[in-house]
Amino acid sequence: MKAVWDLLLAQFLRAGNWKLHLVCPITSFFLFPAVTFAIINVVRAANPLYKRFDRRAFVGMQVIAVLPMMVSSNVVMTGQAGGKDAATTVEVIGILFDTFLSPALLSFFMCSMTCSFGKPVASGIGGIGELYHQVIQQLGLTVFLPLTVGATLRYIWPKQVKRTRTTFRLGKVGSVRLLLVILSRFSGAVYEGAFEIVLARLSRSSYSSTSDSTW
Repeated sequence: MKAVWDLLLAQFLRAGNWKLHLVCPITSFFLFPAVTFAIINVVRAANPLYKRFDRRAFVGMQVIAVLPMMVSSNVVMTGQAGGKDAATTVEVIGILFDTFLSPALLSFFMCSMTCSFGKPVASGIGGIGELYHQVIQQLGLTVFLPLTVGATLRYIWPKQVKRTRTTFRLGKVGSVRLLLVILSRFSGAVYEGAFEIVLARLSRSSYSSTSDSTW
């Protein structure tokens, strides 16, 4: 048992390697988005009238490029590749940085006139500052506050919390909350008419393509 614990401890200590913390954020937030932006511009230069590719697809590609991978995906892929699973804890830091970097990176990459419609805009008149305020507020209420309360309760009453968690099977609450988050996002998109807008645009694009082929 002691040997297993020493092995796990050594792995987590290796996860604190400063080179790892330096290379991963640079690759995730700067190198990969820059390469994606270059590819988008090459394709756009070859197709300036967007007859083969919709410009909204380019915006979606750039949005995906500035976002980091999920922790679970990194753990699974790193383990299957024979790497150190403990090193994937660096992604937690990356996700925290992403809260502040993604809006700024999107504003930077979407500054061109052809992709200006994809630039993130906050509701209201506060601009990008209001966008950061909304993100920090939502992050604090949905992530930091529950984590702080939970960690405090586990520190003060560790046995009671463990017994309650086992008795009422609170470990499944995370899965239920994840489903509720997905449902709330889907419901919000339906309420705002996002699907109707997409279908309408697809219909117009299909009609334009049919008309061009007819002529």
